[in-house]
Amino acid sequence: MPSPPSIWECVPQDFMKITYGAVVRDFACSFGLAVRGIDGQVLLASRSQHQGGYEPYLAELFAVREAISLAFSRSLLHVIIEGDYEMVILQLVCRTVEDSLGSSLVQECRQLLVSCSLCIIFKAISWITN
Repeated sequence: MPSPPSIWECVPQDFMKITYGAVVRDFACSFGLAVRGIDGQVLLASRSQHQGGYEPYLAELFAVREAISLAFSRSLLHVIIEGDYEMVILQLVCRTVEDSLGSSLVQECRQLLVSCSLCIIFKAISWITN
């Protein structure tokens, strides 16, 4: 039986952690994120819901775009952006996934990353199986 991922791990001094995620249903999806300080306290949280069917990959891309936008708009200097969909992180950091998958969202995220002078670390939360 898989164990749930760790909700909180200590982050380096002066870093903020943004944990994002998405839930996909038949006719809608929700994106959410939480900003935490070094002690794990939630400093800011947001959630939005969108109508229409989405693939999980695209829903996660929407969520990570919101996380990057939030870091940029709030002028957070050192950020760890953490999510549970490794393909999204690989696409943004390593460009290992075919560009046609959500290409406009991927380009938007990459443009945000290039335009901001933030130190952003991407981290994938993985489920542990016994």
